[in-house]
Amino acid sequence: MATAYTVIDEFTPVPVPHRAGEETAVRAEFSLSGALVINDTIDLVTVPAGHAVTDIVLFADDLDTNGAPAITLDVGIKDGDTDAFFAASTVAQAGGAVHPSVKTAFRDVATSADRVVQALVKAAPATSATTGKLGVLVRYMAK
Repeated sequence: MATAYTVIDEFTPVPVPHRAGEETAVRAEFSLSGALVINDTIDLVTVPAGHAVTDIVLFADDLDTNGAPAITLDVGIKDGDTDAFFAASTVAQAGGAVHPSVKTAFRDVATSADRVVQALVKAAPATSATTGKLGVLVRYMAK
């Protein structure tokens, strides 16, 4: 059964740039406490209202140690375009870091509401890892 995880601390203020045109970077990392399964979600970063994502990096340990790894991750906006930044990324099959794989990642626009950047386990790992980390570095700008 899928589980919804979060690394967002509701008591920590969301960093915002001081002026339009300034960029802010926020990093979030999730440590696995058990095996990931298909449709698990991980809320990673809140992009504040009035800001647009300018760049994002997805990084992960090897979360599928099978000889034919299967895990893929989508990263996008919770309750919106769930693969806006990464569609079926294979970075967690061997570990590493990647920049966006889809053109929509560079067309993000500011909205009037806060948005949550979320990872979704699109395909389950062939061999379930119970340790490891995945995360994002998100850059956003006031519009």
